Amino acid sequence: MLRTRILIVEDEAIIAEDLREVLVRLGYDVVAYVSSGEQAIQKAVELKPDLILMDIMIQGDIDGIETAQFIKVRIDIPIIFVTGNADEQTLKRAKVSEPFGYILKPFEERELNTNIEIALYRHKTEKEIKERERWLNTTLRSIGDAVISTDVNGKITFINKTAELLTGWMLDDVIDRIFKDIFIFIDFDTKNEIADPIPLVLKEKTTIDLLKDVIVNSKSGIKIPVEVNTSPIQNEKGLVEGVVFILKDISERKKAEEAIRKYTEDLKELNNSKDKFFSIIAHDLKNPFNAIINSSKLMKSEYDFFSKADHLKFLDIIIKSSDAAFRLLENLLLWARMQSGKIQLDKNHFKLTDLFKECTDLLNNQATEKKITISTKMNSSNIAYSDYFMIGTVVRNLLGNAIKYTNEGGRINIETSENENEIQIDIKDSGVGIHKDIAEKLFRIDVNASTTGTAGEKGTGLGLIICKDFIAANGGRIWVASKYREGSTFSFTLPKEEKEKSADISTEE
Repeated sequence: MLRTRILIVEDEAIIAEDLREVLVRLGYDVVAYVSSGEQAIQKAVELKPDLILMDIMIQGDIDGIETAQFIKVRIDIPIIFVTGNADEQTLKRAKVSEPFGYILKPFEERELNTNIEIALYRHKTEKEIKERERWLNTTLRSIGDAVISTDVNGKITFINKTAELLTGWMLDDVIDRIFKDIFIFIDFDTKNEIADPIPLVLKEKTTIDLLKDVIVNSKSGIKIPVEVNTSPIQNEKGLVEGVVFILKDISERKKAEEAIRKYTEDLKELNNSKDKFFSIIAHDLKNPFNAIINSSKLMKSEYDFFSKADHLKFLDIIIKSSDAAFRLLENLLLWARMQSGKIQLDKNHFKLTDLFKECTDLLNNQATEKKITISTKMNSSNIAYSDYFMIGTVVRNLLGNAIKYTNEGGRINIETSENENEIQIDIKDSGVGIHKDIAEKLFRIDVNASTTGTAGEKGTGLGLIICKDFIAANGGRIWVASKYREGSTFSFTLPKEEKEKSADISTEE
């Protein structure tokens, strides 16, 4: 077994030699004895003894207390003062150097031995504690989750590197500050502030998974979703000395949940679209063909009995039903191509006056039949930047609806206005108007908001869905303002130059 190695610092040679003999008898190994502070520092660094016996009044420019302080900073060696000085001032100075013992001359051999053994044991214990603290500190700092600890009064005593990175708060910024003044937890769903959990943890004295899916604000104000686990910090006697918080960043999980939620909504919308598609095929597309087939059969079977007026009547039914079926098929094909992403945007600058003239010419016969007047008030300088074909489809659908829901002898006004970035088109009719509950559903694929026109015209509601998608694809907005029995105004905007896609839709009453 290795013997304890001791360095003696004593300026009186006889005392130093006596002390060396005593130590040898007690079984210690004296590595050297020196008489000055400078020599003591040199030997301590060179020999690294297990313990130093230090006189206070020694030779050189620095005394024993100053020498002990210097050694304490540079080398972890326990020091016992062996001195004849017991005045209050000397004792006060000696305390600052935190010695492991203080022996007054003259002393008993047993007293010396006891002080040495206690000093060695204390130094060993403190060294082990420091090693454990270093190990624990390294573990806490390198752990993947954020760790924050407080004392029983809620004062922050520690945060690890992960917590610093997560919250933006450095240890020096928050040490000894009240936890609840720095870190406030907000419920993720309700957005309500959660009460300070420290009192409950101190009361229950057990680990509590208090906070699931909460938000904590970083130093810069960023809202971070976290899970929080809280536990009491207990000493070896079971007394609670503080609370530790473990914060797990769940930002990626929340992003994944949001992606799943959006994916689910998209699937629901696709399912609704499929149901709408089959509903149209099963009902709305079948009706005009039934009218065509039945009218044709009746004209054939009753040909000799029908008058010329009867034949014209049934031919009119066939023509109108064919026209309705064609328009429906056209819309179905457009909608199906849009859903599959096969319609490519071909944006160009064009005059709105040219587009509206083309559309009103196509719908003029329908308006004339119901004696409806269409008036246009727009500037020839109204130039939009959009897909001409798509916007033509939108205008034909909106004008067709205006004619459909306007009584005989009514009127339709088309007006435009513009600002620096976009042009607004308003198509206003003097028709039957729309109830608010129906107006709110006009642009939704998952509900049927179609109604019968003033002359019994049928519709599917698919046209407005196409209008919504086409306008959004071109970076515009579409909305409706309507009063029941007073008419409706369908409005949409088109950019004058390239802009990002928008999907704003609103209803007003």
